[in-house]
Amino acid sequence: MALLLVLAAAALHPSPAMSERTWESEIVYHVFVRSYRDSNGDGHGDFRGIVEGLDTIQKLGCTTILLSPVVKSRCYHNYFADDLKDTDPRFGTLADFRAMVDAAHKRDLRVVLDMEPQYVADGHPWLKEAKGNPKAPSYRFLVDNSGKAEWGGLPWYDGQRFAIASLRLNEPDVREMVWDVFRFWFDHGVDGFRIDHMMDDLDWQGVQTNLMKDLWAPIVRELKEKRPGTFFVGEQSDWEAYQNVLDIFGKTPTDAVFAFRFRRAILMWEKVNLQKGLREAATLAPKGRTQLTFLENHDLERYASIEPDPRRRRLAAALLFLTKGTPSLYYGQELGMKGVQGTWGSDGNDIPVRLGYRWKRKLESKETPLWYKDTGRWWNREFSDDDDGVSLEEQENDPKSLFRHYARLAELRKANPALATGSQTVVENRTPNLVVFRRSAPGQDLVVAVNLSDRVLSAPCPVPGAFEDLWTGKTVPRDRLRLDPYAFAVLTPTRSRSDTLEH
Repeated sequence: MALLLVLAAAALHPSPAMSERTWESEIVYHVFVRSYRDSNGDGHGDFRGIVEGLDTIQKLGCTTILLSPVVKSRCYHNYFADDLKDTDPRFGTLADFRAMVDAAHKRDLRVVLDMEPQYVADGHPWLKEAKGNPKAPSYRFLVDNSGKAEWGGLPWYDGQRFAIASLRLNEPDVREMVWDVFRFWFDHGVDGFRIDHMMDDLDWQGVQTNLMKDLWAPIVRELKEKRPGTFFVGEQSDWEAYQNVLDIFGKTPTDAVFAFRFRRAILMWEKVNLQKGLREAATLAPKGRTQLTFLENHDLERYASIEPDPRRRRLAAALLFLTKGTPSLYYGQELGMKGVQGTWGSDGNDIPVRLGYRWKRKLESKETPLWYKDTGRWWNREFSDDDDGVSLEEQENDPKSLFRHYARLAELRKANPALATGSQTVVENRTPNLVVFRRSAPGQDLVVAVNLSDRVLSAPCPVPGAFEDLWTGKTVPRDRLRLDPYAFAVLTPTRSRSDTLEH
């Protein structure tokens, strides 16, 4: 029995080598569980499907998997739970979840779990008891979005109607329950958590305040003390508000926030704004912490749908890997999957940006989860269709594919400490559409040059000297820089650093 306990305890924790990795050096793969891979043919992505997909995640170069919520819920996205300490049975059992985490750890992949324990659905025991019964003991634990304990039904994509309520997080019993939920999943081996909707005053109602100090900071500290290296990323409640970032970093030991402002800087394709974003990215996160840089997530349009130019798509991908922060890819982004939200008056609005991952060239392959098939207007072939070039089967072995482009970028980042964890400084220049920045780490200095225009750029190199481009392997003509439209170069000196790069 003692041996079994030792083995079980060891399985709960990542290997020493994994715990020594910095979170800035990770490359995150964001999985919407229901839509990733179907292992049993029931139309839903599941834990065993994720295990089957680990090879592909590693071939892409990712080192961490961020999972959407897995808790028991009738909501297809699982953000509003009926049971916060059990899994959605369509994903698998708790044992299946644990087996998935263990399989990831054997490959040195970390697993981060998305959590939103601030809300429950009416299948949760507290809301079941309290609904329509103000005298119920759990009534004081709950509040609806109007600040009152009154709940109505919301329309869901599949015709269901059920209510949700937020928890009164300042209630001691509720706070202990939330802590217990984090401890539960922590004990099931995860390496960290994404806290959805992390804010000091929940939903700006003035009812639940000081949450950073009284709730989130103690949870983060406790789990980090139990297992150093446990990761926490907070999703800002107001995505691009600078103050929300300061609140999370200043009031809690949370490791990371999402780089919403930097995403906007990339999408604008303007030199001044990108330079501003690069400067902010270099200083926003305190020492030892990071931002997750991204182009897509489960709440936003697919980048391939809002950017028609494939050259820009590839350059935007490069910016994720070459700039300071921790790159995060949303499943299928590496294939160019498409999707834009609808306006159908239900939670089906977001299904087009959460479509099944395209494993095969034929849409209705057994591996691709099509849980939304024939359920509404979101079921169509507008964004995903047979032989459209947007599948792993069509791209994995094509050296010119978007998938291989992402994999090469990941390899480049991991091979160069300056790109993985180095400092970042904008290099001023007067050439229109040319953005240049330096990435530096002990023993390595690199210069990244980016052409934001659709024309060939030829200009004096802002950093004089002789260089080789790590991306193309070509030598750069001395003191002259030439970049194709929407191209980039990662320049390393071909002679002594002291002769070429001055700090």
